[in-house]
Amino acid sequence: MVEEIENHIFNIINRPIINLDLAGILFVAACSNFHQGKEDYLKLQSRIKSLKSDIEKNRLDGETFTPEFKTSMFSKLCELELLYEPVVRHFSSAKILAVNSAEAYINEVAGCELKGKQFDEFDKLSLVGKWLFLPPLLKISKRFSHDKNPLQGFVTLVKERNKLVHFKGSRVTLNNPELPNFLESFNLTPSSCKANIENVKTMIKELSLSWVGSYGPDWLNALNKAEFRRPCFYIAARNCPTNLFSEKVDPPLS
Repeated sequence: MVEEIENHIFNIINRPIINLDLAGILFVAACSNFHQGKEDYLKLQSRIKSLKSDIEKNRLDGETFTPEFKTSMFSKLCELELLYEPVVRHFSSAKILAVNSAEAYINEVAGCELKGKQFDEFDKLSLVGKWLFLPPLLKISKRFSHDKNPLQGFVTLVKERNKLVHFKGSRVTLNNPELPNFLESFNLTPSSCKANIENVKTMIKELSLSWVGSYGPDWLNALNKAEFRRPCFYIAARNCPTNLFSEKVDPPLS
């Protein structure tokens, strides 16, 4: 046993295998987009509240508005567009990146344990199928279920991601002066995006705990700005990674 440990240390020092921690990079990027999107969302909601108040003040009898006010709404919609764009960009990016991180991680775990034809068959599964079937293949105690979180929430996230990346258009007809709402139909809200990231975090954490007895990579703390370092490389394999950290403290997520 002692000799095995010494050989492992020797190999790390003299013949290190450096891995790109893409799963971590994608997860931290998802968290970064969530944090920025949350700030932009508050600015957008503040402006929407102001515009709704303006609409109510200029409402005449019933649903009638003056032609002048209707015309003025076009310039206000242009202003609203500038506030909408970063919210859609950051929250949609957070969802897409969170899914990509989960896929990169499960593929790495499978790559550590499955070989040849077994890995080829695994690789043909859908993303949700990979999370369902890898634990039994690894003969570990953890099992994920479609009807229980975190996988249940992840199934929803994958559907939302697919709706974004296979975008088929989204339009609304505005009757009189009113404001468009494109966020709800794609679930681009702070609560939804935070739940998405937490689901992915829990999945990785629970799989890692059952697989190798650890609570997962350090980058899972990325939602807590004070307790993470940005990942890039790790030494050895995903089942026994040794992180490389610079002496420089990482800046907060933005």
